Amino acid sequence: MPPVVRTRALGRSWAGTGPRWDGQHEEVAMRTGRLGALLVTATLPAVLVFAVRHHQPPAPSPAAGPAPGPVLVGSVALSTTSPAPGVAVVATVTIRADRRLSLDGMTVAVRDEGGRPADAAGRSYDFPSVGAMVLGTSARTLTFAHRYRTPGAYVYFLEYRSGGGWQPLAPYASFIVG
Repeated sequence: MPPVVRTRALGRSWAGTGPRWDGQHEEVAMRTGRLGALLVTATLPAVLVFAVRHHQPPAPSPAAGPAPGPVLVGSVALSTTSPAPGVAVVATVTIRADRRLSLDGMTVAVRDEGGRPADAAGRSYDFPSVGAMVLGTSARTLTFAHRYRTPGAYVYFLEYRSGGGWQPLAPYASFIVG
């Protein structure tokens, strides 16, 4: 069973699949997939800073113990946390690893106050994703843009795809379209 990661969350109450916050407690519990997450306090409300350790399978020799996994470090910054409806929001992700690491995809995922990933018409709230990518020790910057037409509060977080499914990464932050 994957480890449970507990982090502190800031923002509005929301519910849905994956991580949950009941609106009364500051603690968010989530199960991680192949990556574990560590919250690092951000200095600006529109910036998420994260450090992630990618878990590797154990070394072939039991005496050698498990091989240490790569570590990802980066940030997510939004161009605005209070856009008007229809105005483009730009997310800039800066990310690097302590060694070469292949991922199947990455995006900035977005959920509404109800934890939904899309509006009633089925339009995704997520920023467009990038496909397969290789990270290394040099920082890599990715830029995403998306227009939010429906007023309301939204939660955003980094999400990666590895081995099939999308895995959310803490921390979570919010913005309000109004």
